Formats: sequence, structure tokens, C-alpha cells
Amino acid sequence: TSGTPVTATHWIPATEISYAPDIAKARDESAYGNIDQLRESITTREATTTEIKGIFRDDFGGNLLMALLGSDTIVLDMTLASVSGAFVVGETITQATSVATGVIERLLTTTRILVSGVTGSFTSGSNTITGGTSLATATPTYTAAKKNHLFERLNNNTHPSYTIVSVDPVETSRAAYSMLDTLELEATADGFLMFSAKFVGKKMATTTATPAYTDENEM
Repeated sequence: TSGTPVTATHWIPATEISYAPDIAKARDESAYGNIDQLRESITTREATTTEIKGIFRDDFGGNLLMALLGSDTIVLDMTLASVSGAFVVGETITQATSVATGVIERLLTTTRILVSGVTGSFTSGSNTITGGTSLATATPTYTAAKKNHLFERLNNNTHPSYTIVSVDPVETSRAAYSMLDTLELEATADGFLMFSAKFVGKKMATTTATPAYTDENEM
């Protein structure tokens, strides 16, 4: 549920991280027969701005792309052989032998497609698939253990939010309902792919957490 804090599942080995309170106040500067400029102020918003910089890595990097674009579909990356006809995006493909089905999300080339919504298990390298609309046929090969993500822009204002947790020698704190504000990527010929992300979320609150980093592939 958006706005409800959750336990951290990905720990980012950041090179830089900073937090800053984002507080807005309504000011009453009405004249009341005295020389005071400000009669009253009321806090109207308490938020947290978080900025994170580091090396872009293949696992937590998916969360950054999800925060940016809003939609992630798990797909099979199929290479096609013995193609007859032309497959079309959005059609359902079936494989009679395995009884597996799926929907074509992307035509990368005439011999390579991305398939989502898979039910059953396609047989790789032997049995023919058929397009439900185009009636095109082909023999697919793919690596079943390989996870492929298709990130796409979700054209609304309900993108996923994140709970950002910070652990340092002073305290452990978290900012729930953090939404991505900006994401910058920097690539150089002789260096890693670097990222800089800015999130805006709820007011920081204390919590408990123990960082647990996993080995990821840097880019």
C-alpha cells in the first residue's frame, strides 16, 4: 500500500547519499495593530528529499527504472527459426505440443520476439509456435532461467513508491512513500555507468534494520 513503510529488500552500495527535510509553512502576516511582521505560521507539509549516487548495477537498477517508468513486464526473449509469415504485436501465440501460450509484447526483429503472460512451459528448440491472429509459425529457442524485464512508461500518476532506509552510526531511519523526482545516468568510455537519483517522500522516522548486500553486476 502506497505510504505504508515496509522492510528494505534491496541495499544500495551508494557512493554518496544525503537526506534533507522539506518543510512548508503557511505564514500569517496580517496586521493586528502591532509591529510584528509574522503573527503565526503553520506547518503544512513535512517531507524528506533523498539523493543517492553510485554505480548502476543490474539488480537494484531495475528498481530505479521501475520508479522512473512505472511498469515492468516479465518476458521471454525468443529467437525464432524457420519463420513463416509475420507475427504481430499483441497476438497470442500457442505451442500445440506443450500447450503453452503467451502474448507478443515486442517484435525486436523478424526473428526475435518478447513474449509475456506465459502459461505453461514452451518447448525450446523443437516445437512450432503459431500466431493466433497472423497464423505465422516459427520454432522458438530461449533460456528458461533467464529473466527479462520490459520497462515501459505508465502514463498516470500512480507510479510505485518506495521506503528508503538509511543506516549510519548515529541512527537508522526511513522515509516511506518516496517517489522518484529525477534520475540521471552518466556513461564514460573508461568508467562505470553512474546514476544519480532524487526521491521525495514522507518525513523521516526512526526504525531498525540490518543491511544485507548481495553481489550484483556493475555496468
